[in-house]
Amino acid sequence: IQQNGNPEAVNSGEAATHPLTAEAIRQALPANTAVMAYTVLSEQTLIWVIQRDSLHVALLDVGSRKLTQMVSDLRGEDAGRSRSSDPSFQLYRKLVSPLLSQVPSRARLVIVPDSCLSRLPFALLRSPETGHYLIEDHAFSVAPSATVFLSSLNRDGQLWREPNVRVLLVGSGGVL
Repeated sequence: IQQNGNPEAVNSGEAATHPLTAEAIRQALPANTAVMAYTVLSEQTLIWVIQRDSLHVALLDVGSRKLTQMVSDLRGEDAGRSRSSDPSFQLYRKLVSPLLSQVPSRARLVIVPDSCLSRLPFALLRSPETGHYLIEDHAFSVAPSATVFLSSLNRDGQLWREPNVRVLLVGSGGVL
């Protein structure tokens, strides 16, 4: 997230090469969509929640080394863990809970991970309160940046409006 950038860049194609400002992202976001962007530092992690009408920032007390270990633990998770030691609950509590109250229920989340969080399967994170997986409560996608997400949305819209788009689908006869 930059301090400068052009809000019109999303529609011009410029956004693919020039990061957008937080304000430009806010203006371009669809309704009922929230971007959760992370920056992992050595001892702490910053999280931004950007929506059309708001921007919230939190400083989390978990850094790169601890997050790397927690992500590794989740990827090799034992099924019989308690909620207090299960990394899917711990990571939800550390990474999602601090600002999730700022996101309307059933809003679409766009997660922009950083560093070791790029290896984190966010769909596996579970709420300690409800036991629900994140994906049960929010439709979400993961993007390398908010700029790339918005450029992709714009490109999808352009392709949808083109009447002569041709598609080649290839599949295996054994797959349904």
